[in-house]
Amino acid sequence: MRRRIIYGLVLLAALAVVALFMDSGVFVVRDVKINGESGMAYADVVRAAGVDMGGRMRQLDVEAIVRNVEASGELRCTGVEKDYPSTIIINVERRVGRVVTDFGGSVVLMDEKGYVIGSSREMPEGNYVYVTGLAARDAVPGRLIGSDSRRVAAMCEVVAAIDECGAADYVSELNVDDADSMYLYSRTGIQVMLGDAEDLENKIIWMKYALMDLESRGETSGKLDVTGGKQADFSAD
Repeated sequence: MRRRIIYGLVLLAALAVVALFMDSGVFVVRDVKINGESGMAYADVVRAAGVDMGGRMRQLDVEAIVRNVEASGELRCTGVEKDYPSTIIINVERRVGRVVTDFGGSVVLMDEKGYVIGSSREMPEGNYVYVTGLAARDAVPGRLIGSDSRRVAAMCEVVAAIDECGAADYVSELNVDDADSMYLYSRTGIQVMLGDAEDLENKIIWMKYALMDLESRGETSGKLDVTGGKQADFSAD
């Protein structure tokens, strides 16, 4: 009996040594794979991720890697995987600028979900929706724009409807100061009354085809009301 106990203890000790060796000598980070179109150099993404090369796989802080990758604002991290024995897989997507707003004397560029990509002193080149009335409180790259949640949600819903209906070429500016009484301006200067976020796709479809007709007739100013989602009423200035 005593001999069995000794053998058992020796076996446990041996297993512990093997486990320690595997944990510190085999299951360690030696390779990082980047999946997805980042638009950035591989080395830059790995550096931004802050992966502890040579560190133990077991101790890898996945949430910290996600935060680090997204901190630049340019990338969205869709997941981090541990591929044992020694590989980390980071899945990324490049954030695409869709809307801009003013904050602290700078122009803030965001994706379609309101996440900040970056900011500059000049308006970036591109087909962006200029959002007013958002009243941003902060604009940290990689994070959701700091503002009233209803305004941010309304902005995102309108932009999603615009993109779904293929109406981006008709929209210049969107005001979300009052989420129940939103309006936008066409690229020719016609004010479009949207109302609340209900039935937005129908509203945008009515707006799109009404603007097509108005522009074909040379109407470049006035007011277009699509708040009901069932018709478009136009009144010239």
